[in-house]
Amino acid sequence: FTRFAARRRRSFCPGSTALLRSVELSSPDTTCTLLPYGVDLEANAPPKAAAKSKARDALGLPADAFVAITLGSVHERKGQLPLIEAWLEWLRVAGETTARRLVVGPREAPDYSRRIDQVLATAGQHGDTVVFTGQTDDSGRYLRAADVYVTASHAEGLPISIVEALAHGLPVVGRRLEGVTDDFMHGNAVTPISPWTVEGFAAAMNPLRNEGARLAASRDARAVAEQRFDVRRRVQTLRGLFSVC
Repeated sequence: FTRFAARRRRSFCPGSTALLRSVELSSPDTTCTLLPYGVDLEANAPPKAAAKSKARDALGLPADAFVAITLGSVHERKGQLPLIEAWLEWLRVAGETTARRLVVGPREAPDYSRRIDQVLATAGQHGDTVVFTGQTDDSGRYLRAADVYVTASHAEGLPISIVEALAHGLPVVGRRLEGVTDDFMHGNAVTPISPWTVEGFAAAMNPLRNEGARLAASRDARAVAEQRFDVRRRVQTLRGLFSVC
């Protein structure tokens, strides 16, 4: 069946420009069509102030808190520990007292989770700012409550979590991933950190404490989603690939 499908293919459809370049370099005679993930822009829209306040109230978050969010499993490949260490140091230096960090996803690696818990246990009151929510089938309820998306993942394809965050108008601060991060860049939508350092994380986060700067970055984030990750454009591309010539 695989050989049959390969003979019938019209195009390889990489989800990121990095994969596209890789296929083109390895198979220069192969037809390729860039096909990034799509997101429903109506279902994943930046919330109005009332909706954001309601989302925070439902999650027990302070109305005036600076809220960061990460979607994904708690695992070493996701870089959760260095991200938490950078977060705690940023809180200490910046003097943040109402900030919260939501980690939305399952704890897949018990040993790694214990290491994280040990770091948080020694962080005093700052350790309480990190909230593990567990797995969810409704990431939107958390994204609507957040101000910024943060990540220190070591390796990704084209993370749908970032696509959803951008659609919700969340600026992204994260480790720069070769061939991946560039697909999200536009204005101030994304602040890549390379190499990853605690100081680099703080430098990226500090401007976003300013509401005006955060709103401008939010507009850029939404623009990325509208211009590159509209699910309707993905469906249109697929329709063209599957149409009978």
